[in-house]
Amino acid sequence: MVYFVLAMGLFTDCGYRRVWAALTARWPRWAVADPSAAALRQARRRLGVGPLALLFSRLRGPMGTAGTLGVFWRGLRLVAWDGTCLEVADSEANVARFRRHASRTTRPAGFPQVRLTALIECGTRAVVDAVFGPQQYAEWPQARALLPSLKAGMLLLADRGYDGYEALRDAAATGADVLWRVQSGRLLPVIDALPDGTHLTLVTDRRSGDRLTRWMRHGRRGPMPANLTALTLRVISYQVTQCGPDGTCRTSTVRLVTTLLDPERHPADELAAVYHQRWEIETAYYGLKVTLRGADRAAADPARTRLPGRPRYRQASAAPAAHPPTQEPKRGDPIITRTTPPLLPELGTLAALGTMPALLRQLSGLGGCTNPIRLDGHRTEHHLN
Repeated sequence: MVYFVLAMGLFTDCGYRRVWAALTARWPRWAVADPSAAALRQARRRLGVGPLALLFSRLRGPMGTAGTLGVFWRGLRLVAWDGTCLEVADSEANVARFRRHASRTTRPAGFPQVRLTALIECGTRAVVDAVFGPQQYAEWPQARALLPSLKAGMLLLADRGYDGYEALRDAAATGADVLWRVQSGRLLPVIDALPDGTHLTLVTDRRSGDRLTRWMRHGRRGPMPANLTALTLRVISYQVTQCGPDGTCRTSTVRLVTTLLDPERHPADELAAVYHQRWEIETAYYGLKVTLRGADRAAADPARTRLPGRPRYRQASAAPAAHPPTQEPKRGDPIITRTTPPLLPELGTLAALGTMPALLRQLSGLGGCTNPIRLDGHRTEHHLN
């Protein structure tokens, strides 16, 4: 049944019986059971989260070696984290737990959503760790649960959504280095100018920030305020120009902060180029939500599971780039939940090339999931999504 759940993540456009047929297509007919869809559903419920959680704990983690392209920079392993939202089935239980996204100016969304936050290894897009919860759950509280997976020797890349003293402090306390983009309005005073054009600054909590701001407004008269609750970081600023097909161009300023303070050991121009690899997690999510499912299904294909806490068994396990959660939270458990295991990163390359669907059908021996097929002892099943 574990293999069946994994297969559901690969054959996302198939019903239960089709997934079973694809999974067992190369086995002798006399050696294969012929369960009904109801039997498969009940067996899936009996499986529980224990075996999948154990599988994930054994397989998750960095996979790249020193020779793997895009994994290391100057001896540091590049990792990135970010969040995304995934739709789940529109059942009463899912709506009660995950709710529908809405704002003051829009009506509630058609399906409840789950927020996934994943930590991946750049270069391989291997899942180091992942958590999920309701869509209303903020990104940083989710990311805090990933902190134990950060280690010394890693360089964590993150976007402006994680800009904040507490997040930077806690991430740096793990021993990992950080390279994060920050909000344009964040106060980053020049404490010490560096010869390469970057400068050292202090990122403070709110109270210390007020004291530092008053000192700067008074022309920095006297010594800097003592006993500031602050983190010393290096600021790297550069401009990016984007030109559209019509020839119009737009220039924006990118500001990065990092715990790598030595401009000679870690040049600013290289760090700016390295930060671009943060998009590895964006392409990983794209592969999960669009490439593997098909562009024509990505916008209207919520997970079929109607039980809260089991929202996406079908896509989760086999997504080669990033994996939605599959552990079922119990009543009273915290929202943070682990996910299912990653497969080989080479599958991510195949998915990105658009060859995954054809490969899967060749492996299963089926011509696709939209054609009717008769399995022994049961009626012909058609694809009804």
